[in-house]
Amino acid sequence: MQETNIERPISIWKLRDAVYGEISVEGDKKKKNKRDNQIRTVKKDVFELETEGIVTIAEMDEDGKIDNKKNIIYYNHPLSQEKLPFLIEHTFTMTATIEEKQEIIQDLITCAGAGNIKKYHCYLERFSPEYLLDDAGKAKVSKERKYPKTPQMEGEEVVRRAEPCRYTNLHENMSRIFEALSNQTGQFFRKISFKLIQYTKSGERAYVDGGKVYTISPYFISSSNGKLWLVGNHEPYQGLSNYPIERMDEIQVLEPGVGRYRPMSELEDENRKLDKYRYVAEHQGGSYGSVEPIILRVRKTPNAYTVMYHTFDDEFYFLKGGTEEYDRVLVYRTAYFIANWAMMNSRDVIVETSAVQELIRNKMKELEGLYQTNE
Repeated sequence: MQETNIERPISIWKLRDAVYGEISVEGDKKKKNKRDNQIRTVKKDVFELETEGIVTIAEMDEDGKIDNKKNIIYYNHPLSQEKLPFLIEHTFTMTATIEEKQEIIQDLITCAGAGNIKKYHCYLERFSPEYLLDDAGKAKVSKERKYPKTPQMEGEEVVRRAEPCRYTNLHENMSRIFEALSNQTGQFFRKISFKLIQYTKSGERAYVDGGKVYTISPYFISSSNGKLWLVGNHEPYQGLSNYPIERMDEIQVLEPGVGRYRPMSELEDENRKLDKYRYVAEHQGGSYGSVEPIILRVRKTPNAYTVMYHTFDDEFYFLKGGTEEYDRVLVYRTAYFIANWAMMNSRDVIVETSAVQELIRNKMKELEGLYQTNE
């Protein structure tokens, strides 16, 4: 249910009193003029909020005017007390600086109203105070208390802590990408260029492939495994590709005349239709490669099917030929994703498709070389 004061709307007059304080103007023309100016200011702000969809004005006359004393202004607030912890906990998992996370969390709390979420606000102050302190110095001290600079470990000498990482600014990257959207349709219509970065031992940025510039036609943004990905087409290739937004740098929105934007429809034909939802689901974690049918053997236990539902939702299919211990199941994913996923969940699933088995065997040989044991 939305947070709202629809049952207790308010007037311009009461808003003025709340902002400026009550005032008696009887017999004082100067005070009356001051009050009237304040009412006009509040009214202007209310109309701007109404345009943004933040508040609703229940009644207006034909000229768009409202009665200053009539209780007709209310808001519907979708960010409820129940949703706030979910949004904040997801913010914690972002690959971003403490400052960025702190800014997002403070905005969320402001939107929900600190008075409405006092209990959760106190929880944050106690367990994650670095995200709620206005003083950057105190936030740093708080972080040091949680993560000591030089921990002690028996038999080992700790040389130093890693340097702070110079992450890209996720806010700025998203803002730059959205500049390629059409104001009329909300669809991408301009190409963008960017470089991809990695991080060095000292947390500095280093460009991938010597600073290669990627120029793509963007189509949509997806979220997978706690990361944001930009999905688009890199010509001359025909398919879609994933690009991690948190690792983009020097994003440029190209002018319409600099390289023709390639609509997603040009990648389709009568035998191949592209679907955003399906693409994101099948390329979990930004995995690459073509999607193919893969057969799994799934142990008949609640633990195994918890893994299946958390990974595939209900997008898997039972096949004939199961045994007393295992079901046979069909999924559609990339071989790269399934190979890594199956190794992590080897107690619950076995891959039956031979090509993916070969991928897993090759990965196991690599691991055997890294972790040889002396018998």
